[in-house]
Amino acid sequence: MQNRYTLTVHSEYLHVLLQPRFRFTPASAPALHHDVAGTMQRQGLTRVLIEGDSPECQLGPVEVFNLGKQVADQLHHVAIAYCLRDYVPGVVHDDYGRPIDKIEFFGNVVQNRGGVIGFFESVCEARQWL
Repeated sequence: MQNRYTLTVHSEYLHVLLQPRFRFTPASAPALHHDVAGTMQRQGLTRVLIEGDSPECQLGPVEVFNLGKQVADQLHHVAIAYCLRDYVPGVVHDDYGRPIDKIEFFGNVVQNRGGVIGFFESVCEARQWL
């Protein structure tokens, strides 16, 4: 599978630029975060900015949950800032049948396992948070 993103190491953080309309699929999402975790470890970094335009989430509720667990496990000492412009929310339902945005659900899973994660409208906001 060809990477649809670039990883750029900066002095204080890793910048991940997703190609426009990147698809978070059961194959691409874990692979992306695995690549990020490996690069972070090799470079000794503790902050990452993941940026993209019009990404698409093609993950079901169980896949979103499993991805959140993977990210929390692999990036447990890393601050993760997402800047996903023009993201169209996908919906999953919680245990009570209430709708919740997939990205919010993903963030909750990561945070509930001790991860540090934020979602931002602009790259500037994301960098400031990091």
